[in-house]
Amino acid sequence: MDRVNYIVSDKLDYSKLICNDAGPGYAKSMSWDVVRLSSLKKFSYNEIYVIDNRIDKSECDYLASCITENPEITFIVKIVDPYLEHQNSFYYKWIISILKHENIRLLTVYEPKELTAEFAVLTNKPIIYIPYVYDEAKEQRLDNLLQRKSKVIISGSINKIIYPYRSKLWLKSRRSLSRIFFTVLKHPGYQEMQDLPPAHKFVADKFISYLSGYKFMLLCGSRCNIEFLKFHECAYAGCMPIGEAPTCYPNEIKSLFKKISPITIFFSALKVIANWEERNHIEVVEKYRDFLRNSRNQAVLHQSFLDQLRQAK
Repeated sequence: MDRVNYIVSDKLDYSKLICNDAGPGYAKSMSWDVVRLSSLKKFSYNEIYVIDNRIDKSECDYLASCITENPEITFIVKIVDPYLEHQNSFYYKWIISILKHENIRLLTVYEPKELTAEFAVLTNKPIIYIPYVYDEAKEQRLDNLLQRKSKVIISGSINKIIYPYRSKLWLKSRRSLSRIFFTVLKHPGYQEMQDLPPAHKFVADKFISYLSGYKFMLLCGSRCNIEFLKFHECAYAGCMPIGEAPTCYPNEIKSLFKKISPITIFFSALKVIANWEERNHIEVVEKYRDFLRNSRNQAVLHQSFLDQLRQAK
């Protein structure tokens, strides 16, 4: 029972996603088979079925009927954002409505926090926790470090409630001389959700190439301190990690992250940049990459998925 069928929406244009955190791209990273919801006609007891977190609201009733009518089949429902602000979304309400079924398991890509921690209480089976796959084929070379810009790249959404650390640094850097140490790349927007042109072209692999022009990358795991794909993208680009390490990292990896304080932003940023050494940069990046290669590769994560699935079955 090792074959995994990853059920994706017929409604969403997955080609517009800015990264492979869902849909066929996510399934490919895990080496799982992609199944369109419309082609899902029969189920095999010897196979595994994972439901993508980007299904459309109009598809929930059909999926619920599949779950109800096939009690011998285990369905794994993928959840991503853990924030309490999302508790009224149709997807999380739908999840709560189906947790009563014995053939439901939950899969999260982040450590259970806030909403996902609450789901862990509601379900009588352990939540499966599998972080995103790290693909070492995306790693950029490190022989051009001296040619990179000696600035900290800040990227992503600015939201003081969800991303307090990033938002504080962004605000401070805009209003003081410390702005000379930073470059800001706006969030490109969610093209799959709105009919607007992207804010910029640097998404997916182009984002990694863009990052590789800088020595430092600011990382913020949100108020939940979770491991976003950005943490992998930092390693791919070969940037020195600056900021907050996620709680799921061991202490020896957390210690690799340089600190810039919003309170003393000018002097702490100056210290990080002025004390930069090429040899140390390479040592930090290689140690970080080794950790991700060994703990976040596809084979390790797929086996962990199967092992956790077998618990409490």
